[in-house]
Amino acid sequence: MDRFFKVTTEGLFFHQAGVITDVNTSGADMLGMFVQEIIGHDIIAFVSSDDAVLTTIHMNRYDDEAWESAIINTDGEVLSVEMQGKRVDYDDEGVRVLAVRDIRQRKQAEKNIQNIAAELRQFIDTASTLIFAVDTSLKVTEWNRSAERLSSRKKEKVLAYR
Repeated sequence: MDRFFKVTTEGLFFHQAGVITDVNTSGADMLGMFVQEIIGHDIIAFVSSDDAVLTTIHMNRYDDEAWESAIINTDGEVLSVEMQGKRVDYDDEGVRVLAVRDIRQRKQAEKNIQNIAAELRQFIDTASTLIFAVDTSLKVTEWNRSAERLSSRKKEKVLAYR
């Protein structure tokens, strides 16, 4: 088990009633601390105050559903994370393990996609050429300003037409 504990990039926080009983080095690294410094602390102490209530609710529900949260490391850096709890047998007793995944790269990629989509919408809407799109059922899904001007039909009306 120790080998698996060390190779995962997820932070693994073993706890009983929220008090950390063990943590892997990935979890300690996320927080900028040593393993020994973390054991005995309440998990909520490392969670952003904005997410403390949500995290507590998920931990108390004992479900396996993942949720997004934020943790704060010793440098004061806020890390976007995904958390997921699970009950496991560890050292001959039932404990909860909280897997914490750093999702900053995923969040940045989502933001980049949203920015590109907004730029594309702006380009389509302001193009001097008529631009429209239809889906596989031939429903109009895009209608730019030039299409409005040349057809005298408003985008909202065209998109609403079935």
